[in-house]
Amino acid sequence: MRCGNDLCDEGADQIAVLHPERIGFSQGADGKRVFENIICYFANVKPTKQHIQDHALKLYNQSGYVNVRLQHIADAAFVSVGHLAYHFKTKDNITSAIYDNLVVQQEKLLKEFWVVPLFEDVQRYITAVYEVQQQYIFFYLDMLEVFRAYPGIEEKHRHHVEWRQKQLLYMMDFNISRGSFQPVEEEQKKLLLNQLSAHLDAWRYIVKIQFYTDDSLGMFSAAFWNLLKPCFSDMGEKEFEQLSASLQPVCPHEKFEMPTLAFSWKNLLLLEKNF
Repeated sequence: MRCGNDLCDEGADQIAVLHPERIGFSQGADGKRVFENIICYFANVKPTKQHIQDHALKLYNQSGYVNVRLQHIADAAFVSVGHLAYHFKTKDNITSAIYDNLVVQQEKLLKEFWVVPLFEDVQRYITAVYEVQQQYIFFYLDMLEVFRAYPGIEEKHRHHVEWRQKQLLYMMDFNISRGSFQPVEEEQKKLLLNQLSAHLDAWRYIVKIQFYTDDSLGMFSAAFWNLLKPCFSDMGEKEFEQLSASLQPVCPHEKFEMPTLAFSWKNLLLLEKNF
């Protein structure tokens, strides 16, 4: 059982100054062992706010954002609604905190992998984005509902998309300068940036509403590269062949190839513009 009070927030350092006798444990080996187990438990307990966010995120992913109420979150986190409200006054506050965590992770990925965005770095970024989306899948399936309910999150995401597109532009210009991409006209570049950005946000939603059965990392990666492939120079083609060969052992059950996607990327572009 989780505790439902602020003792969890104080951490093990403050709890450790207590003595077993002071809090009702008997002397001897058994009492000492029980007391040490409790200290170890509290040492691994997350702060209550993070604990609530974790359970809210799990419920959002399982049941869908619109189907989760504060009472559900409180029950899952083993806290009272009143105690939950002490940390988060509304569901809006919880959702906003979860979204902020998501953006922090996404922007960290871009900064970490794209210092020098070679093809292998782009693929590592794609893989990391896929894993983060698995963790926050509700957002990518319920994005429009979240935006309708929380204009503040919509505005934050708009700024995030603009920042991400600058990073995508840097990736394109870098690979053009080193000869892996062919030169691209500005209008085509802008369209491609919108498509890449839309893919990163709307792919899971499109897969869901089109009833595709393959939502694997291999398909997510292939769809991203499929957008970039027309830009490849001869050097880029060879580099991508080498990358594809190196990825086969990592994903032995997934065909890492360039499929012709059945859904329209124009729909993704329209979704991106609506954001």
